[in-house]
Amino acid sequence: MEKAENRAAGLMRIMPNIGGPSSGKREILCGVVHSTILYGAPIWCEALRIRRYRTTLEGV
Repeated sequence: MEKAENRAAGLMRIMPNIGGPSSGKREILCGVVHSTILYGAPIWCEALRIRRYRTTLEGV
């Protein structure tokens, strides 16, 4: 989760502060975060047995 959050934060830093990113840019941002989460899915599969980790992942 930390890597996905860091990548999202990095992309948000290069986007405009006023008005937020356009829908196209939001789709790219979601795609990057989604890909990062899927890359770690085999590890998270085991970790999801712990409620705290499951709650963290649901918040993304």
